[in-house]
Amino acid sequence: MPKVFFVKDGSGDSHTSRGYHAKFEDIANMVAGFELRFSATGPTINPETKVAPFSPYRYVVVEVEDGELAARFSRAGFYLVVGLDAEQAGTMLGISNPQ
Repeated sequence: MPKVFFVKDGSGDSHTSRGYHAKFEDIANMVAGFELRFSATGPTINPETKVAPFSPYRYVVVEVEDGELAARFSRAGFYLVVGLDAEQAGTMLGISNPQ
C-alpha cells in the first residue's frame, strides 16, 4: 500500500512526517490534475534552509514500491505532488494533524 508523507521546507530531522498508508484509489483522486515529479529518494525541498520544528508541513510526497505501480506511478520511488497543499491533502485522506 503506498505511503503519503507531508514535508516542510528545509533539511533536518523534522522535515518529513511519518508515512501514512492510503489506498491507491484515494491517492489517484487526490493527485488528479496535479503534476507529479519523480525522485528515486525522498525529496528535500529547499535544502539550504534549516527546518524549524514548528514550521507547517507544506508539500505532499507519495512513496510507491515495486509491487504497487500504476499509470501515473510507473516507477518505484517518491512523487512530489506539485501544487497540492499538505493541509488540503490531509483533509482529502482523512489525516488530521500529521506528525
